[in-house]
Amino acid sequence: MDNYGDFGRNGKYNIERAINKIEIVSDYGIKNNKLAALTETGLESIPNPTWWTETLLKVVKTEKMQFRYVLFWRKHNQSQTHYYAPFPGQVSVPGFLKFYNDPYTVFEKDLKKIYKCEFLGIF
Repeated sequence: MDNYGDFGRNGKYNIERAINKIEIVSDYGIKNNKLAALTETGLESIPNPTWWTETLLKVVKTEKMQFRYVLFWRKHNQSQTHYYAPFPGQVSVPGFLKFYNDPYTVFEKDLKKIYKCEFLGIF
């Protein structure tokens, strides 16, 4: 599922609606043995310093949801404001670091040997 609208687009936040939508996707995944994901989301320019923890993390940590990954949108190389991840000095960096260090989140560097196929001896 993609969702920008409930996560602060145009200054409008609707955490409850975001939770409801994600819950539908999570429940469908559980029922049908599929992986549920928030395949595209973010807040352009991330002007809210607590967005990572008080909006996004709050939604994905909702009880009983089973989400496998969240993907943030891009940085447009020809725009100074069209980005969805912080960079050094950006206002949301402290909040992102809290998000990053939360025990609930896992990043690529945390995944050890995920491509190792022991039965074939391939890695």
